Amino acid sequence: MTKRIQNIPLIKFNGVGNSGNMPVGNYVFYFRYSDVDGNQTDYVAESGVVSCFKGNDADPFSIDGGFENENSGKNVSFKLTNIDPSYDYMIVDWSRSTSAVNNSRKTMIKTISKTYPVINGECNIIITGDEETEDITADSLNSQYTVFGSVKSMAQAQNMLFQANVT
Repeated sequence: MTKRIQNIPLIKFNGVGNSGNMPVGNYVFYFRYSDVDGNQTDYVAESGVVSCFKGNDADPFSIDGGFENENSGKNVSFKLTNIDPSYDYMIVDWSRSTSAVNNSRKTMIKTISKTYPVINGECNIIITGDEETEDITADSLNSQYTVFGSVKSMAQAQNMLFQANVT
């Protein structure tokens, strides 16, 4: 059974901070709703690419992309609004691409074990890199889609197609 949603959240990227333990790499964050019983929706939002690197972006000579699991010393912050009132928590998954020591690309996909509470229709999320995570597969990011018999209205936004009044 797929949980229905009424509102698609709006993501505000608050930036990369200089106090955390995020490993170096390029991240994409994926967000899902969860209710108090632990029932989850499909992904309802996705961030753009967020880069965590060693050094300070105000000093270009200090920047170093790093390898594999080197600590960037960074954290990542988001604020989600317009959250569906039927849900009490947000779940965050991420994919990270980085360079292995032999210069090959290495990609990891994880889910953060902790849930982030929704308060007054908003959810503030700060990811420090210290969170407990579990490995997930790339297939879980491309989960099964529902086949519709008919769609009465559609809208396209940011390379995604949204349908309403479906059967």
